[in-house]
Amino acid sequence: MSSRNVSLDDRGQFRHLTTSNGMSVGGLVVDQKKLAKLRQLITEGLRVQLGHEAITYINVGHAMEDISARQNHTVFARRGCGKTLLLHDSAKQLPPEIKAIYLNCEDFKQHTFPNVLIEILSSLFEEIDSHLSGWFGRKRRTKEIIKSIRAKLATMHQSPDVQEEDIRQTTANENALNSELEKTRCAFSVDRIWSGELRS
Repeated sequence: MSSRNVSLDDRGQFRHLTTSNGMSVGGLVVDQKKLAKLRQLITEGLRVQLGHEAITYINVGHAMEDISARQNHTVFARRGCGKTLLLHDSAKQLPPEIKAIYLNCEDFKQHTFPNVLIEILSSLFEEIDSHLSGWFGRKRRTKEIIKSIRAKLATMHQSPDVQEEDIRQTTANENALNSELEKTRCAFSVDRIWSGELRS
């Protein structure tokens, strides 16, 4: 078991540092138990929600610059790594003439295909409509087009899970029938054995 050894150079900087329950990181001691507790608290407390208290994004690499570039981006990482926070903070840094549209995909997870695509498109056009500004005539014409598109999307909406429900019902009926047939066959075999038909 090592003890804590701290030595400072002539400028007052850490030169060497070890500890029995921590590790040396850049000259600073990190207590593993405290670090684990801090990580747990951060994970539990920092979920970004639209309309909740703002959390500041800490840009440790080049993610903010990359996401702000006028290109298409795919952002992926493990849950809780800051993807949503990165998107929210980058939206705040946009020039006033560029509007950010936020769609939370959690809102669509209960929808089935193709309705999920229709719902996403409808929500997208609703967000575009709410961000329209500018000259009245152009804005009015654009709103009419968006209204027309959303009406068409609504007609494309299918009854939820009709085909999938039919398949599930048919499969359940077949499984029940197969189960009953298996029980009948087993009972028939047992009856034949008891009646002596299968004796050698």
